[in-house]
Amino acid sequence: MHCYNDSGEGKPSHEVTDEKAKAVLDDLAAFGVGMNFLSEGAFLSAGSTDLNNGRYFYFKPEEIISYCRFLGARFIMRHDYHPGDFTVYLLK
Repeated sequence: MHCYNDSGEGKPSHEVTDEKAKAVLDDLAAFGVGMNFLSEGAFLSAGSTDLNNGRYFYFKPEEIISYCRFLGARFIMRHDYHPGDFTVYLLK
């Protein structure tokens, strides 16, 4: 799963929804993985063209963390290296 869509104008975007992201987290909870997300914090540094063209998908860190807790997964979240990114590590 990637938060970037390069399907081109007029092509289906295969939009990543919160539900799809949570389904991937659910599938990967049995493995030790790290996943990078674009944060809503990116709104501060992104241009209006990037925000409105459907090319990128942004997630709320608190919603992803809440779902990790729901899964009962052990996890680490890093949101300290770039204001527009966060990484969630699901631990075995």
